[in-house]
Amino acid sequence: SGYANDITVMGTRLYFEAWDGSSGYELWAHETTNGSTWQVADIWSGSSYGYANDITAMGTRLYFEARDGSSGYELYMMEIEHSITYG
Repeated sequence: SGYANDITVMGTRLYFEAWDGSSGYELWAHETTNGSTWQVADIWSGSSYGYANDITAMGTRLYFEARDGSSGYELYMMEIEHSITYG
């Protein structure tokens, strides 16, 4: 079973903290136009928990707090690139 928390919206994507049962709580995304879901980042690699908390979208950036195993919780920023395909 899974778990999702701290959901924020950027364009047609939902970004959230989730647990898939193997990689711990990490940052995930869901594209609403095609239903695909994927892990965006494995902040604390392995089965430990990175905890992508308090996710906020601003422009093309996501801001959130997380931990990587070598220090406590820190502020992270991730630039999100969007691509458009015309058919």
